[in-house]
Amino acid sequence: MKLVSGYPDGTFKPNAVITWAEMAAMIAKTLKLSAEAGATIGFADDNDIPK
Repeated sequence: MKLVSGYPDGTFKPNAVITWAEMAAMIAKTLKLSAEAGATIGFADDNDIPK
């Protein structure tokens, strides 16, 4: 299972601070959750969540 894929430029920064969105993605991959297209989650910052 590939939980961490690095950055689009192919680099991996093991000492970089991760965002909560990156952590959420790793947790979702670990739990084998799938995203529903167009789903809303009700957070005040929904529009700031990377797609």
